[in-house]
Amino acid sequence: MEKKLQVILQFLISKTILIFLFKAGLFRLFYFICGMFQFVKKNTYSTLLIIFGSLFSCSENTQPQLLHIQPDDKVKISFRQFHQDLFELSHDSIDEKDIKQLTKSYPKFFPLFTSQIIRVGTSDHPGMPYYLNSFTHDFNILEIKHKTDSVFQNLSDFNLEINEAFKRFKPLCPGKNIPNEVIYFISAFNYAIVCDDSLLAIGLDMFLGPDATYYSIIFPKYMIQKMSKEYLVRDALYGWISTEYEPEFENPSILDFMLYYGKIFYALKNILPEKSDTILFKYSRQQLKWLEDNEPHMWKYFLEKNLLFSTENQEIAKYINDGPFTPGFPEGSPGRAAHWLGYKIVLSYVKHNKIENLNDLFNLTNGPEFLKQSNYRPDE
Repeated sequence: MEKKLQVILQFLISKTILIFLFKAGLFRLFYFICGMFQFVKKNTYSTLLIIFGSLFSCSENTQPQLLHIQPDDKVKISFRQFHQDLFELSHDSIDEKDIKQLTKSYPKFFPLFTSQIIRVGTSDHPGMPYYLNSFTHDFNILEIKHKTDSVFQNLSDFNLEINEAFKRFKPLCPGKNIPNEVIYFISAFNYAIVCDDSLLAIGLDMFLGPDATYYSIIFPKYMIQKMSKEYLVRDALYGWISTEYEPEFENPSILDFMLYYGKIFYALKNILPEKSDTILFKYSRQQLKWLEDNEPHMWKYFLEKNLLFSTENQEIAKYINDGPFTPGFPEGSPGRAAHWLGYKIVLSYVKHNKIENLNDLFNLTNGPEFLKQSNYRPDE
């Protein structure tokens, strides 16, 4: 089976491009913060996939019907800190011997790190010692490293949370991959999450908190508010779920997007049931309340405007784009309100239909039929 390299960059990509990829049948070309699209060859052709990972919510009082499973206690994931190993080598000067050691210790991740994360070339490039020395001795990178070490003094709690989450993921998603190891790294604000079929890597410098140096220069305010360590586990699982359940839309409509992201968030609720909705869905309490209060009005708006089956790029972008608000909606609306409605439709479907696991849910790809069988009635 062709291996898939799924790289998730979480912030700076136009969703208009995403829609184009859906329509062109190229959604598997997937790449998250830097906005470059390319195919990568790694043994066999690998695919890059872009997933948008901020997003949508339910209120803190919502108690959805969850799937009943027994966590698989046999799941044991290893955790390593690539950034500490890399900077430890740089105390002297990184040489060819060190490159060979990093290649041996991180056979999957190190090539990704050099070629796609910090983009200095292939790991076997003759100039790699020079490039890595430049990276690890750069003033700005050292400042990021210092802040990262300060925020993440101990990763044991994150390790435990992630391992527990995959204990639930395995029975909920039978036959899907789970990572053998989780690797932490510093990306210089390039990548938040990187996924391969057996590897989950987390860019710690994307979770340093709103006061982190450089954040206000690089990212919009509404994104910065969600770039803290409280979201790390949630974002890691969001990325893994999204790449294990890649959508296969031919001519996607607003309804298709609604339901796909609704399923993603229902999956998150099952895999991370103890997470608060403000963390899980990345909305403030005020935004959650607005969505709850205005759910019937939003649904009526989509019906009256005949938007559900629209495949127009501009229309789709209005309701799936990340942002401080949803264009065209009243003041107080959060971004991508259509995803919230999709989540509520999924909750209604699960309430009225039997679902054994998340595979059953994601295998239902007929949007109109799914909506009909959900018996979704937000005004009742």
